[in-house]
Amino acid sequence: MREGVHAQREQLANSAPGTAKRDLKRDILAFHEWFDTVPGLEVKVNFLAWKYRAQSPIIQVTTESFSDEAIPNVLVLPRTQWDVVTGTRALPESAVTIALAYFSKRDFRADETILVFFRVSSNASGLPYSGMSPQRFAPYIPNIHSSTLMTLSADDFAAEVERRRNNPDATYVRLTGLRGAAHLNGQEAILDGQDPNNPERFIVVLLESGKDISVRSQNYELVWRPKLLVDEF
Repeated sequence: MREGVHAQREQLANSAPGTAKRDLKRDILAFHEWFDTVPGLEVKVNFLAWKYRAQSPIIQVTTESFSDEAIPNVLVLPRTQWDVVTGTRALPESAVTIALAYFSKRDFRADETILVFFRVSSNASGLPYSGMSPQRFAPYIPNIHSSTLMTLSADDFAAEVERRRNNPDATYVRLTGLRGAAHLNGQEAILDGQDPNNPERFIVVLLESGKDISVRSQNYELVWRPKLLVDEF
């Protein structure tokens, strides 16, 4: 959920004349849609903000554009980097001003709100675009086990969350010992049950290609999946 800053930007967009108004509103909507649809991005931001919440962090998301091919870069900026008196600040002065206002609010809660600063090199209006986006933590984030925060990277955590969302009941295996199809050894797959044509073999679905193949039980091994939440330990 977005609040505050984007509401102000919407007001600014509505007051802007003609083309500027349309471009700004289009940029705001484009960012929201892009952020919510990039696989794993929101999860990664939540994980990092929760892990470093004691350091009053701002999570910076940088992307070349809102295209499907764009690969976002996510960086944690603790307060010691973004709120400095001397030297070069990690954020523009306007962003620091907004952040300081949020963190100084009497009702601000570090375990409830994330501050995301985003930079887009090229967007709908053709100009660089940046802004601050306050958000709420996803409901499951406070239930992350402390060991998960210490042992998993944000990328690993996001990958596991996406995996669970896409196929929560799947059993993952890794192919091994194949001879006729040795090039598949090491690939991960989803175990899809017994082969209906041969009770001594099993069907697995390759993650890389989506192709179904039949293998013997000795030609796959279970893949360990990390525990994430408190109730899994």
